[in-house]
Amino acid sequence: MQAAFFCLDINTRFEYNHRSPIIEKMNQVIGVSMRIYQNGKGLVVLLVCLQSCIPAAPAEADQPPHSLYPVKLMNLETGYVLGNQQNVMIGLNDSGIGSFDRVQFSTNILMDLLTLVNGQVKVALLPDEGVFPALSAGIGYYNLVSSEYVVDFVLKEAFTDEDMSVSSGLDILTWFISASKKVNDRLRLHAGFQFRRLEGNLSTDEPVEMGSDGEPMGIEVYFNESATHRSILFGADLDLFDSLKFMLELGNDLSYGKPRGGTGFRLGVGRSFALQAGILWPGIKLDEDIDIPVLPHFSFFWRF
Repeated sequence: MQAAFFCLDINTRFEYNHRSPIIEKMNQVIGVSMRIYQNGKGLVVLLVCLQSCIPAAPAEADQPPHSLYPVKLMNLETGYVLGNQQNVMIGLNDSGIGSFDRVQFSTNILMDLLTLVNGQVKVALLPDEGVFPALSAGIGYYNLVSSEYVVDFVLKEAFTDEDMSVSSGLDILTWFISASKKVNDRLRLHAGFQFRRLEGNLSTDEPVEMGSDGEPMGIEVYFNESATHRSILFGADLDLFDSLKFMLELGNDLSYGKPRGGTGFRLGVGRSFALQAGILWPGIKLDEDIDIPVLPHFSFFWRF
């Protein structure tokens, strides 16, 4: 369960974008890519050495598809989609259904309960065969249907003497592209690019009278802002035992120029149920004196 207020995930925050020279942006992206590449080489070596110390994996037919073809780690969507005899997933966070091992329709149940109604479509572009990785792309949409109630409550708390009628909205559009490659029966590597665009608006339905000393003044409020968030992530999942999976995500938040990632474990119970827990970073700064460096991650699902 991820703590956030009206965010897609607990690592997602938004700020206003300011234009910068093209050359500066190119240098930034190139520098980030080189650091990730260098760190990624060490990560692959570490994981390969670790899995070499683990007992041999059982036959592929004995492993459930949610272990062989994970559609998502923690924040990172993989190149796989729901399918392979397990087309339906029901869970605390993501729930969905797959069609013909090609298309996946899903929603985040937790966000739905928080009135951030959402839906996502994910399409498999390439299978994980031969030298080619599994490749997928997806698009999602989020709408905070309770935004007017939230804003109305805040305004009433701030302006107890004023009767204000407002209209507001919050919409989030996301898209991503991901790749996954099976190294062996226990280890899979993943990479992905994620983009999010947030747009919020607030306006008064009629002028608000404010003022004192017998000189009231009508004020109209209109606010419309947008922000974008881009990140690149690399990940891996390693089956330590038949029912225990280790997950790791490392990447960079291109919008903030900061590293982001997470680590956790997934425990499978039978062929259908799994629960996972871990931590994600960066955390969140609540106040000048309260800075949480990492945030907890928890989820569970049935896949059948």
